[in-house]
Amino acid sequence: MKYSIMPIEQIKEFVVLNSQGDCTLYKRLELILKHRENVQKKIDGLNKYMEHINYKVDYFTMACELGTEKELKKQQYPNHFYIKEDK
Repeated sequence: MKYSIMPIEQIKEFVVLNSQGDCTLYKRLELILKHRENVQKKIDGLNKYMEHINYKVDYFTMACELGTEKELKKQQYPNHFYIKEDK
C-alpha cells in the first residue's frame, strides 16, 4: 500500500483490517475505493495545471517564432486561461 501514496493513517487502518481476516474484505475494499477516488482528484487537479502549462508553452513557442509577443493577437491567444480551484 505504501506504493499507492496512501496516507500512513489509512495504511495503518488497512493493516489492522487485514489482520482481522476475511470479515473485513468489504471494509478494505471501501478504503481502497476511497483512496482511488482521492488519487483521481489529485490527478484531475494536476491535469488542470498541465493544460495551463501547455497553453503557456504554445504561447511562448509562437512568440519565439514571431520574435515578439506584440504580434500575437488577442483572438489568437486570448488571456482567458485561468485555473479554477475546486473548493
